[in-house]
Amino acid sequence: MQMFIEPTEVSRMRWGDHLCFTYSCEQERAQVLLPYLRQGLAGGDKVLYIADSADSAHVPDLINACTRGQPHLFLDASQLVLARAEDTYLAGDAFDPDAMIELLMYESAKAVSEGFTALRATGETSWALRLPAIEQFILYEREVGRVFATARAMAICQYDRRLFPAPTLRELHAVHQGHVGPDPDYHDEQVRIFRTYQPPGLRIAGALHAGSHQPLQQALAGLDDVAADIHLELSRLEQLDLDTVRLLLSAARRRTPRTRLVLDNLGIHHRRLLELVNVGHVPGLAMNYSDNVQAGSL
Repeated sequence: MQMFIEPTEVSRMRWGDHLCFTYSCEQERAQVLLPYLRQGLAGGDKVLYIADSADSAHVPDLINACTRGQPHLFLDASQLVLARAEDTYLAGDAFDPDAMIELLMYESAKAVSEGFTALRATGETSWALRLPAIEQFILYEREVGRVFATARAMAICQYDRRLFPAPTLRELHAVHQGHVGPDPDYHDEQVRIFRTYQPPGLRIAGALHAGSHQPLQQALAGLDDVAADIHLELSRLEQLDLDTVRLLLSAARRRTPRTRLVLDNLGIHHRRLLELVNVGHVPGLAMNYSDNVQAGSL
């Protein structure tokens, strides 16, 4: 099966980062953008949010949430700037990549000159699907990375999986430094547990241990009402103990007759443990193995 590519956690982004972010629902989008925007405002960055006015109904709720209901404080101080695609990407009634790159260079230098720590930008991109040729935008994304590589700036480019064809998303991912994902819902020194949305489920990195059993149990229970297969992405799982196996079996048995708990990218050492306890007969459980998985750092 296709291997999982681990994203950068949003709170670990640094100046110079130009990362893509794909999402399939507003909850998934907020999971990354809320901490990104809050961290920037709290840390003294200037925040630039470029919305696509054709699909911007979510923006007021997002801005209210990231400013804790007081957006005027940041807007009045020019620390938060809200712009439209028509006034930035499409200024002059057409997309001019060079003009947009110059605008971002100017805004980056301006942010520092105004006393802010850096420029923290994010842009919605569904407007690009209305261009005569998407290739022009892909080339722009390749070139704009140099702005962020040489300035006190960072950016998240937002892509809606429901709108962009998968081949186009792969091309766009390739012209970014990487992609960004959420911070963990639970973490300690040994393990990190993340909520995922496509497919719905969890991603687990590190070594599960006695202290992480209750958070894992709660995370699994929170998925009981999802009317689809639940996937656990386990390519970075370093340790799987018998108590964890029991939790997984319990979650699998709670699935409806037409949905399953799917364990993705299990390493060969985890396969041996599961074979030892003979879980193959458990209803509601499916497993996808990967003998090439290597444990990664947290």
